[in-house]
Amino acid sequence: MSTMKPLLTACLCVFVAAAVLQAQEPPKGRPERVERKTEAKAPAPERRSTRAEKWSGTAPAKQGAPAKQGAPAERAGRSANAAPSKETRRETTSRQSSKEREAAPKSTRERRVDKADKWTRTSSTKRQPNQQRVRELGSNPEQGGRLSIAEGLGGARYEQSVGYRISRSKEQGADFVDPKVGPISLKGPLVNRQGAPFVTKESIDGLGRSVVNDVRSNTYTKRVVVDTAGLSAAQRAELKRSIDRQLQTSSSNKSKEIVYLD
Repeated sequence: MSTMKPLLTACLCVFVAAAVLQAQEPPKGRPERVERKTEAKAPAPERRSTRAEKWSGTAPAKQGAPAKQGAPAERAGRSANAAPSKETRRETTSRQSSKEREAAPKSTRERRVDKADKWTRTSSTKRQPNQQRVRELGSNPEQGGRLSIAEGLGGARYEQSVGYRISRSKEQGADFVDPKVGPISLKGPLVNRQGAPFVTKESIDGLGRSVVNDVRSNTYTKRVVVDTAGLSAAQRAELKRSIDRQLQTSSSNKSKEIVYLD
């Protein structure tokens, strides 16, 4: 026991000394913390992209959002293939409509039948005239108010072609009075007393001679209206050629206009 005490004392001293040394040394593997003061940077203001940049694909991407690959090219293609504006469509439509009007043929009212005779033209009427108006215009004052279905039909169809009303003439030598032209003569249509078409070769020839005689000798009227209702296209063309041929072979009244009602 006497020999064990010094040995225990020595071991205890060594242990205490080792503990003191271990407490004074810094721990291994743990670097000292160095606090660095960093100045906080103010966040950059987010720039708003314009509408043009959005459509062209040049607008900057938002912070924190991944940029989409191929988006600028896709938007650029969409902008190139975008529909034209209203102003562009309006200008294109106006150009097309003006070209169509220039290329469109003239109406039958403006079309000249004979290019050599500027006083001849054709007017087309498709609607059936009003029967009450036919009876009003068919009352002939030269014959004491006697009803003429042919004159009533021709006068009513002429009103349809010009778009305004005419009146019966009270002067001998004229059938009607056009408020814009003056006294006019009516030849045709070729119908019977009931108003049904009555077309023969003799009646067509007689109609042509009546027109030529009126142009040559009647100086009171300013216009001759020829109603060709009931005639076929070939008969109508032959009638016009016959009238023009007869008027060209003689000195006639070239100041009188001839209007054909188809």
